[in-house]
This record gives sequence, structure tokens and C-alpha cells, in this order.
Amino acid sequence: MPCNMPPGLRMAVISRAHRQGMDARFEAVGLTAAQVRVMRDITDLEHRGVPEINQKDLEKRAHVTHPTMTGLLHRLESKGFVRTMPSPTDRRYKKIVSTEKARQFHQQVASQDEAVFAALCQGLTQQDIDAFYRITEVMLSNIPEPT
Repeated sequence: MPCNMPPGLRMAVISRAHRQGMDARFEAVGLTAAQVRVMRDITDLEHRGVPEINQKDLEKRAHVTHPTMTGLLHRLESKGFVRTMPSPTDRRYKKIVSTEKARQFHQQVASQDEAVFAALCQGLTQQDIDAFYRITEVMLSNIPEPT
């Protein structure tokens, strides 16, 4: 790759490579990287003790539109990884919960994500990887909240 590649293109190429690596690892299960990411967000919110997870929470967290998240959740529900039900506190929303199948799958997802990331980081020192995390943490905090 040329060294003069613009930063936006660099991030897009890395993101695409990560997504393709995850897609390849979960193809046999019938999941995409985007679906795995949504399952991870749901599991993370559940572990944090969030009493009720709804689609709007997931849209903000993933920085995606309502139609995109609707499609992801429908596919996850049809595959048995999440359940949706009317919210008992606000009927405008659906409450989303992970199933036992998703909870069992969570550990496998974490290890596969680490493996794909490690493959992308070949040739980097631990100091380089730590710098990557510090830099991207600041960049992520600079992303405005969706309205």
C-alpha cells in the first residue's frame, strides 16, 4: 500500500479487512460481522445491568440508522440470537434481550475478534498496539452523538 494513502481511506481499508475476517470466521454459523457486533453490544449492555435495551440505544451505540438496525435485529431474531418484545415501560419501543444461544456464542466471538485483530497487527510491538488503542479512543470520543 502506498504511504501517501489518505487517513480516511486507511481506516476504511482496515475496517473492511477486519469485517471480511470476521465474516469468514462466522460464515458457517450464518452471521455477519455487523450482526456479531450488535450481539456484542447487547451482551455488553446486559452485563452493565442496563434494565431495558431498545433499538434506539443500539442505533446510537453502533452509529447506524433505524432501518439498518431494524434489519440486523430481524435477522438476529430469526436466527434465534435475540428476542424482541413490547417494552413494558414505553410502548413506542421494543425491548431487546439476548437468548441463551447468543450468550453461549459470546465467548467464541471475543476470541475470534482477537484473532482477526492479531492477524492485522502482525509486525507491531505491544507499544504500537497500546498507542493504537490510545489514539483510537480519542478519535472515537471526537465522534458527535447521532441526533
